[in-house]
Amino acid sequence: MDRTEERTVAGQQGSGEDFNFWRDVIGDDLVVDGVVYDSNVWQPDGEGGVERREPQD
Repeated sequence: MDRTEERTVAGQQGSGEDFNFWRDVIGDDLVVDGVVYDSNVWQPDGEGGVERREPQD
């Protein structure tokens, strides 16, 4: 089995052409000043920054 076949068997895309950093890595998380914040934990603070979400009971 050559390297291309190994990637195919593993379910990986060989060329990476379908990879989009913003879509595949960042998704719906927040990016502020080049830092990525988990949108499940942080929310916009209304002043261009982030604040921790209140715990939901």
